[in-house]
Amino acid sequence: MNHTPSHKFTHTLLTIGFILVLGLGSAFAGAVVIDGTDASDHGSAPGAVNLNGWLYMQKVLENLAANVPPGAAKVVVDIGTEPGTRARDAIDSAFSKSSLPAAGWTIVHVNGAAAVGAWMAALSTSNTGILALTTHGETSGDMDDTEQAAINANATAL
Repeated sequence: MNHTPSHKFTHTLLTIGFILVLGLGSAFAGAVVIDGTDASDHGSAPGAVNLNGWLYMQKVLENLAANVPPGAAKVVVDIGTEPGTRARDAIDSAFSKSSLPAAGWTIVHVNGAAAVGAWMAALSTSNTGILALTTHGETSGDMDDTEQAAINANATAL
């Protein structure tokens, strides 16, 4: 199969990570998962369990949460998914069926260029424990061009 590059990702990209701030204001990146699968498109949650891609996303969240340092916010921040879409359903199911809610974690959804830009500009361990960036233009309800531009404009925050 021949893949041609474009300004959009050619594969679904799930990036989940957290930022750890230590010492005198120096920022150090924590764990990061960059995933080239289409997990949000190839999963489901019949009943009380996630299957396939959604189970994978759940396991990623659980593994990252175990490495978030004490004192960081127990908040998963979902950047770029639209309500009522496949992308939102996938991250919501991965989170809600994980061990995170029972451990005191919450999830916050941030969508729209202005909201994404504002969150990224204020990104810190006081408001974000895990940052989930959805795909761009690949899955129903994922990030659009303006949201990606807002992330790119605040890349140093990561």
